[in-house]
Order: sequence, then C-alpha cells, then structure tokens
Amino acid sequence: MDDFIAPKVIDHTTRLLQDRLEAAKSRISGLERDLRGVKAEIAAFKTRVGNEPGAVERPLVVFQQKSRQ
Repeated sequence: MDDFIAPKVIDHTTRLLQDRLEAAKSRISGLERDLRGVKAEIAAFKTRVGNEPGAVERPLVVFQQKSRQ
C-alpha cells in the first residue's frame, strides 16, 4: 500500500510546487515590469527637472504613495 501512495503524494506535491514556482515567476515578471516603468519615470523626470539635488527622490516618494493605495 505504501508503494502506491508515495508516488501519488510525490506527484501531487511536485505539481503544487511547480504551480507555486510559475506563480512566483509571474509575480517577478510583473515586478520587473513595474521597476522598468519606475526607472523610465525617473529618467523622464530628470530630463524635465535636471540633476539638481533631490530630483530623484521626489518621484520615488510619489511611486511609494501610489503603490500603497
């Protein structure tokens, strides 16, 4: 009986872990996309405002506020 149950448990656990891995990869891809967007916003902001001290920190605060909503 144990020989029959163990492979089923292993297969089921493997499928669950593979599903979780795919979900994590998807979340990582989304975060990478968000990061590219933030970097583009910072670059655009720096182009508009220039490289004055503190120019980069302001859009990061705005992004953090948006992400909390």
